[in-house]
Amino acid sequence: VKYSAGRPDAQVRVSVRTEPSLGVLEVSDNGPGISEDSRARLFQPFFRAPETRQVPGTGLGLATIKRYIESHAGTIEVVTQANQGLTVTIKLPRVA
Repeated sequence: VKYSAGRPDAQVRVSVRTEPSLGVLEVSDNGPGISEDSRARLFQPFFRAPETRQVPGTGLGLATIKRYIESHAGTIEVVTQANQGLTVTIKLPRVA
């Protein structure tokens, strides 16, 4: 929402589904996306992609989320292209 705000055609989609042993959360937007070079550094603390520096922030959000997800045996994946939005997929083990 933060990176799509102010766009006249802003879209953010959130979906939740289950797989046999996983819960899956997927969030996608039509924001600015990020370059492949920035994506490689996306989870480093305090990293701010050049494409998003005009938006307030500290660069700790995704680094913190990744640590939290991995501490619960989950994974996080980001698929993006510059100027074409971003999709974040989080997978966490289901608890019986």
